[in-house]
Amino acid sequence: SPNILRCPGGSISDVYFWNGQIPSDAPDTLFDANGNKTPVSYWVGNNTSGWTLTLDNYYTALQQTNSTGIITIN
Repeated sequence: SPNILRCPGGSISDVYFWNGQIPSDAPDTLFDANGNKTPVSYWVGNNTSGWTLTLDNYYTALQQTNSTGIITIN
């Protein structure tokens, strides 16, 4: 059991919108680690692509591994 699972992991929480709607005032660029402006690729909740984790699957993984979840927000 991993004990604690964070979702979304890494720095994805900076560009992740749980409700699936990107606000109209969201910036089109963000600063990278070197201070350079880069285009933003936003992620939205319940993305069903095979390589990503939906919120429903996250809760299933918590139950299956008997782990505590940490939800991060932008």
